[in-house]
Amino acid sequence: MKKYNKKIMILIFFIGIFCLMYPKIGNIINNEKQKKVLDNYKNTINIINKDKLNNIYEEAVIYNEKIYNLQKEDKKYNLDIIYENMLKVDDNAIIGYINIPKLNRKIPIYHGVSDSVLQNGVGHVKETSLPIGTNNQNSMLLGHSGLATNEIFTDLEKIENDDIFIISVLDKLFYYKVIDIEIITPDKLKDKIYVEDGLTLVTLVTCTPYAINTHRLVVKAELIKKEDNI
Repeated sequence: MKKYNKKIMILIFFIGIFCLMYPKIGNIINNEKQKKVLDNYKNTINIINKDKLNNIYEEAVIYNEKIYNLQKEDKKYNLDIIYENMLKVDDNAIIGYINIPKLNRKIPIYHGVSDSVLQNGVGHVKETSLPIGTNNQNSMLLGHSGLATNEIFTDLEKIENDDIFIISVLDKLFYYKVIDIEIITPDKLKDKIYVEDGLTLVTLVTCTPYAINTHRLVVKAELIKKEDNI
């Protein structure tokens, strides 16, 4: 009987160790997966002809102009452009990636905000501008926080006004400075998708508070610099 109880205690001990280590192991695995996605993206960009990259970028510019015009006219979202093809350079279908130095994190940005997307990276809200540094732009990017095995926007609440993050798209880098941080209820989120005339914005969104998720943390940032990613 004592021998049986000892085995049970050992089993419980190892189960406890596994539960403690699981999030760390999961994060390591997902960080490696994300790194591989980003490396593949960078390698693909490096072998694409400059003229083709320019054409892909110009198509995205047209997309943003149409989004802006639809919002100005208060028309229902209905584009004659295939959203999933925007900024697509390979089968991974990522738009680019976001680098948040304060969190020491680089995260791929995917088309749309499906569950599968948000389990693996940041999702772009297709009814908003693409994050390509154009005038009259407000690109909304959603990311989970508090996932057990993938950090994504976990700790986004550490971001403060004037912090910088960088978005890499195609062969270009766009630097954004945080200008406003809000905590709102989910029903107010639809008011945050709109372009502000003359501004080039990116809006980051995640759930808050941790594990309760009744509100949304909204981080608005304005473009301060853009350069070629050589």
